[in-house]
Amino acid sequence: MEPDILKDLPEDPDLSPTERVRKAILSADMYTFPGLYDRWTEGFESGLIRGTRMRVNMPTPIPQLLTAAHEAHFRCEVYLCLSRRGYSHPTGQEEAGVRKKLWKKMCALVASDRKNNAVAAHTDRLARRHAAGLKNTNKAPADVDSSDDEMDESLFT
Repeated sequence: MEPDILKDLPEDPDLSPTERVRKAILSADMYTFPGLYDRWTEGFESGLIRGTRMRVNMPTPIPQLLTAAHEAHFRCEVYLCLSRRGYSHPTGQEEAGVRKKLWKKMCALVASDRKNNAVAAHTDRLARRHAAGLKNTNKAPADVDSSDDEMDESLFT
C-alpha cells in the first residue's frame, strides 16, 4: 500500500517515490497534493519543528503557521535532504551561493502556491478532516489574512 504522502502525486515511472516528493516540493502546486499538504501542515502545527509552536486550534491555514520565506527555507531543507541518503550540508561560499539561489527560487514557488492554492487546500483539508470524523477547531478559510505574506517578487528573480 502506498503511503498517504504519495497517493496524490502524479505517477511517473521514471522517478522513484522520493524523486516524486522532491518534484512536488519544488513546485508551485505542492498544496494541490492532499497527502503531502496534510503531512506538511501537521508537522508545523505540532510545534516539534524548530521555530514553530504547537497549535491548539487546528487545522491552521498555512499563512498563519509560518511566513512564505520560512516555508521556502523548510522546503529547501527537505528538498536537499531527500537528494541522497546521509545528506549533510556542504560548506563553503560556492555551496552557500547554490543554497541561496535555490531559496530564492523556492520563495517564488511558495508565493505562487499560496496565492493560487492555499485557500482551496485549507478548505479541502477541513472537509477531509470532517469526513474522517476529526474535529476542526480553527477559523474558516475566509478568515485567513495573508496580507502580511506579500512579497516583493523582484527579490527572487
